[in-house]
Amino acid sequence: MDIQFKRASELKYAESLTQSNMASYYLARNIVWDSSLFIKNWALLDNFEIFADNHRVGIVRFSYNESTTFLRVFSENPAIKLYKEKGFTQTVEVNGLIEMEFTLSSNT
Repeated sequence: MDIQFKRASELKYAESLTQSNMASYYLARNIVWDSSLFIKNWALLDNFEIFADNHRVGIVRFSYNESTTFLRVFSENPAIKLYKEKGFTQTVEVNGLIEMEFTLSSNT
């Protein structure tokens, strides 16, 4: 299976896809979808669409510090396997939410 990440540009589409993909995780945790929070974080994070064999299947959102890229994933989400294959490592799990990180290479 060919997996690609492409920069996301369609906020409403990304929100709709994320909301539908995450619905079961939110329901299991009694979390209510917050559209305003999604929109606020859209501007703060790097947002990418995930394509599997040229079909959009998901959204991934990254945050950074000087040397590391971060993302958070629900513990039962099968995307964890994909992120590990792409070089992310699991660092912390709190209440079923896993933080993953990828160390950025330095060009020094």
